[in-house]
Amino acid sequence: MNARQWGRGDRRRLTTKEIPAAVLALVDERQGGRFCVLCRELGIETPSEEPLQIDHRQPLSEGGDNHHLNLRWLCRAHNCGRGSRKEAEPRTPTWARKRREEPEGLVVLLRGIPGAGKSTYARSQFPGAVVLGTDRYFSRPDGSYRFEASRLGAAHEACLREFRAAVAQARTPIVVDKCNLTWRAIEPYVLTARGAGYELRVVTLLADPATCWRRNQHDVPRDKVFELARILDGVRLPAWIPTKTVRTEEAAAAPAVENARPHPFRHWPTREDL
Repeated sequence: MNARQWGRGDRRRLTTKEIPAAVLALVDERQGGRFCVLCRELGIETPSEEPLQIDHRQPLSEGGDNHHLNLRWLCRAHNCGRGSRKEAEPRTPTWARKRREEPEGLVVLLRGIPGAGKSTYARSQFPGAVVLGTDRYFSRPDGSYRFEASRLGAAHEACLREFRAAVAQARTPIVVDKCNLTWRAIEPYVLTARGAGYELRVVTLLADPATCWRRNQHDVPRDKVFELARILDGVRLPAWIPTKTVRTEEAAAAPAVENARPHPFRHWPTREDL
């Protein structure tokens, strides 16, 4: 019998192996390949170890048959679950839920005023990490540093582009070493990290502003350091972001402590919330 006619009106319960290869090839042709159609709808990739099985679009118990137009490929999890036939949205398989619980990597956002010790902390706590920041944008070939306020916006944009590129390349861990004082400053990093399945940590480094002014390496004016300290003190990040505060005064080798300060937000804040 012609493969295009095979199975019409046939309501036998057959395994995938019992269906002729020519009929399976017609299913592949109609789908555009051999893959789980429900996994594709969910935007997830079926792992190679998850076997594919033939499923009936209209179940045999409801009048369906074994004709190739009534067949489709499903992964074993979707085919055995069979809940998708009764639901508007297909269920995410258990293997996919477990995979999502495993982070793709680690992103650490450091927050602090100039001289708080962010770069030192990054080197000591995350050796070998991909460290990104705006300082390199103002560094000259001879190693000197010259800050230009007019180029600060471009420096932040360059840092964000480098961060997104590192995430796209699945590099880990990634440390963002810049002031990151406000939610607006860290929002694109948080959303990019969460969207890519990275574990996220925010570390706020605190020190006496006068001490920070004396030890900052970029000659930031004293008034500016104190102004940034006031901004940092007044910002509260969303409570669901994993945060900790580290005090880095010269005489303090205190361990990191969880930031238990209350936060008013009960939703993802927008830029207008600040």
